[in-house]
Amino acid sequence: MTSLRYCLLAAVLIVCSSASNILMVLPLGSASHKNIFTPIAQKMGEKGHDVTIVSMHSSSSSGSTALAYKDIVAKTAWQKVQSATGEFNVFNMLRESKDVNSEVMKKVIKNLPVYCDAFLRDPAVESVWSENPDLVMLPAFMNECGLAFVHKFQVPFVYVTTSGLTPWTADIMGNPEHPAFVPNQYLSYTDEMTLWQRVVNSVVRVASPFARRHFVLNRLEGVVQKFLEDDNVSLEQIERNASIVLVNSHHSLGFPRPLTPNVIEVGGMHCHPANGLKYIDSELDTFLNEAGDENALLFSLGSHIKSSQMPEDVLAMFVNVFNRLPYDIVWKWEGSRPANLSTNVLTRSWVPQQEVLAHPSVGGFFTHGGLLSLQETAYHGVPIVALPLMSDQHLNAKQAEVLGMAKTLNLKSLT
Repeated sequence: MTSLRYCLLAAVLIVCSSASNILMVLPLGSASHKNIFTPIAQKMGEKGHDVTIVSMHSSSSSGSTALAYKDIVAKTAWQKVQSATGEFNVFNMLRESKDVNSEVMKKVIKNLPVYCDAFLRDPAVESVWSENPDLVMLPAFMNECGLAFVHKFQVPFVYVTTSGLTPWTADIMGNPEHPAFVPNQYLSYTDEMTLWQRVVNSVVRVASPFARRHFVLNRLEGVVQKFLEDDNVSLEQIERNASIVLVNSHHSLGFPRPLTPNVIEVGGMHCHPANGLKYIDSELDTFLNEAGDENALLFSLGSHIKSSQMPEDVLAMFVNVFNRLPYDIVWKWEGSRPANLSTNVLTRSWVPQQEVLAHPSVGGFFTHGGLLSLQETAYHGVPIVALPLMSDQHLNAKQAEVLGMAKTLNLKSLT
């Protein structure tokens, strides 16, 4: 009898301690988008699961914490993406009165098949095809190329939105989305819209899933079919089997909206306490320590937009203003230091943003309004001056302004 009990206990322990193989696939997207996946991968890895992230950007360990997951980087594919796309200069687009979102989308959509094929055939990704994952996780927009892995392995998968809940993802999950009070992420409306704004919002809400099907899914489907040598692959059918959607939003930072149980908000999970700025950048730490409490500002336009692309007159305007401010400023700036910039400004091509925001000397954040940046700012309790330029930044800035977290500026009206 005792032996039987031990056998049963051993069987239970084996079941309870079994680990899963998790595959996270990011065929496209900026380095910041990967930041949504890395906290999940790290925690799963620390819990004993075997986690692999495949993307075009490498991860960096946080402080003394080693990566608890396998990080595979498709470097060859990233080079092809850069070659095919070229550089985006948002400032020039705005100066020429172009719609930045439309211009960026046109270029990205045009090259989507190139991006997808390069990623699927990247030498670093070859080893992944021989794995046997129990679950696949991938971003829900412009990364549908990753559905090839779902079809290949025939396992459950989870969509993760790098922005808020998109209309097509809501449709996939059967989540209601009323256009009368749920603004589209590419429109700078609030939940209290005028009649005309509701009309525009409704049209965009209805049209966007069809546009995505035509310009994204249909263009990627042929690439995936050719790679898998299976003409019956349907990306639209595959994604309908998504188990759940993890949404990079939080109800405290957005407008009210209904969510079904299979749509789970996880916004802000990448936020963390400071890991010791002096160990990451001692010069930057000293600069902020000497500034005094809440007497320093951080200026960053994110990972997509480069401050160094500013036209000369716009750059001169910022330099002039920063030189006159009675604050010390940390400026995320790529390239050589701008001429005539005062000593109260410290430039860095890369900034450990959360460590800087957590510093007691930092009393404000001049930001482009990226969703991750707003979440980090709320987490660390720093007020915002937002300069939205593209994508969902206008909606993010509007939400922050309504909540009393931010003041929003327009680049065209700055002098």
